[in-house]
Amino acid sequence: MKRSTNHWISRALFVAFIFASMTSTAFSSSFALEQNVEDLKARANASAIHESDLPSNVFAAEMIRPLLSELIERSVTFRRQCSKVRNAPLLHIAIELVPSLAYDHCLAVSLVTRYAYGRIDIRMLITVPRAPSSYAEIIGHEFEHALEQIEGLDLRTLASTSGSCVYRHADGSFETKRAHEAGLAVAREFELFRNSSHGAGAANSADGQK
Repeated sequence: MKRSTNHWISRALFVAFIFASMTSTAFSSSFALEQNVEDLKARANASAIHESDLPSNVFAAEMIRPLLSELIERSVTFRRQCSKVRNAPLLHIAIELVPSLAYDHCLAVSLVTRYAYGRIDIRMLITVPRAPSSYAEIIGHEFEHALEQIEGLDLRTLASTSGSCVYRHADGSFETKRAHEAGLAVAREFELFRNSSHGAGAANSADGQK
């Protein structure tokens, strides 16, 4: 609040001056608050749009991109994974659909290449399954492996550590309980969303027939 140093100002004028200053400040604060609220709304909207998109450092086969968009919409676990991938600019993921793999025990494999300057390239090779929920589980599983790479987990060391829940197959590939559970979570959320949407649609259809 402004204060006058001129003691000769009359009491009435001084009070009026203070009142005017307070009013001016209040309006300024109100305007600033409105501006801040509008800015926050705009940022939230931009963030929501941004979060609904596939991260720019993920490159996927065209035929699977619609499913990835559905996963982002339906699965909170997959949105969390995408957010972390998006915030790792040195990570680059390429998702490819293949008819088969050399690894007999799995439906997908992530091939990781690390560079000295920090870049991580991951090729996710996914065999074509029979149902969308199978894709959901596989993609959620492989994206969790990508997060393990972002975090710098030493899977080779962990695989030889008791209780780490990291396992090494005979062919040299690794598996983690964490990725297994993430895949199941994404598939479950995908199915729950789809079932609830179908249930709501059926209810609306029944209401329309009354």
